[in-house]
Amino acid sequence: MAYTTLTLQEFRNEVRTHLGQPRFWGDAELDCLVRETLRQWNLLTGYWTVRQTITASIGEHWYLLSGGTFTLISRVSWMGKALHPVSLAERDHADPGWDESTNVGTPRLWMPVALDRFAISPAPDLSGRPILVDGVSATPTPILATDTINIDDGLVEPLTHYTKHLALFKVGSDLFASTEPERKELWEAASAYNSRLKSTNLYRNVVGKTPERAFRPDFKAPGGTGPRTSE
Repeated sequence: MAYTTLTLQEFRNEVRTHLGQPRFWGDAELDCLVRETLRQWNLLTGYWTVRQTITASIGEHWYLLSGGTFTLISRVSWMGKALHPVSLAERDHADPGWDESTNVGTPRLWMPVALDRFAISPAPDLSGRPILVDGVSATPTPILATDTINIDDGLVEPLTHYTKHLALFKVGSDLFASTEPERKELWEAASAYNSRLKSTNLYRNVVGKTPERAFRPDFKAPGGTGPRTSE
């Protein structure tokens, strides 16, 4: 998949082209809307990812990530094998006091604790081995006009169209309402990156599909087709 790099100014100029009223929005105002669009996209898709390797300690259940770059931990691996995710509540219910146990072994489970903290169980029986952590990174926040945004080629239009939708909220009335397709365009593009999104009621509400309609094919049957009737 081809990628493109846009500066904040280039992204802003694309939005101005879609708006057709360039003087009605200042640069600072549009820049805020661009950042809001990027945050919405990352929220829907987990598009920007991060990976960090930390070192295991014998008998240690709890681990802290550094750098403050994670907004979601999605996967934890030990010795190249993904650990099974469970919640802290599930682990506490299944084995009360697990985190106080001195038993060690090969980790099998991991539990999210905070944005930058997780636990594994059982505690490692080896020290110095790498624990690989994958997750969603903080959304890029371009500030300067020369700051860059790296995205797939096919995302330039959905993202700039959605920024136009946000900008026209300032105008309101029928003009803002007319950009509803731009909002749907972003969500439909997001569903290609997040397969679970289509199964949510929120997605169906935005795109305009009822739960029943969402599971029916998007085509019309040829004329004359229907149930067989007795003659």
